[in-house]
Amino acid sequence: MSNLNSTEMTNLISKMPLPEINKGRGEKTAEDQDKSLRKACADFESIFSYYLLKSMRAASPSSSFTSFPGKDIYNMLLDQKIAEDLSHKGNGLGLQTMLYKQLSRNVLTNEQGGDKQGQDAGRTGLIIKG
Repeated sequence: MSNLNSTEMTNLISKMPLPEINKGRGEKTAEDQDKSLRKACADFESIFSYYLLKSMRAASPSSSFTSFPGKDIYNMLLDQKIAEDLSHKGNGLGLQTMLYKQLSRNVLTNEQGGDKQGQDAGRTGLIIKG
C-alpha cells in the first residue's frame, strides 16, 4: 500500500458516502426520531459539560496536600457523572434545547419533502433515515 499524504487522505475520505444511521432496521416513526434527536442533544450537552468541567479543574491550582494516587481517575469519573446528571435533569445548560430546535427543523424539513436547507443537513449526516 502506498503512503498517502494528509491532503490525499482528506480527499479520499470526503468522497466516501456517509453511512445511513439505521440502515436495515426499517423506517423510524416521527416519535422515534424525536426521541433519538432529544437523546443525542442531551448527550452532546453532557460531553460539552464534561469538557467544561475538565478545563475548569485543569485551570485551578493544585496542592501537594490534595494529591493522592488515582486522583486523576477519580476526578474524571466525578466530572463525567456531574456532566451527565446536569444535562439529563431539567433543562441542563440550555444547549440541548437550542440544538434540538435547530436540528429538528432540519429533520422535519427533510421528512416533509425538503428544501435546500434540509437537503444540506441530510448530506452532512444529521438526518436519521431508515
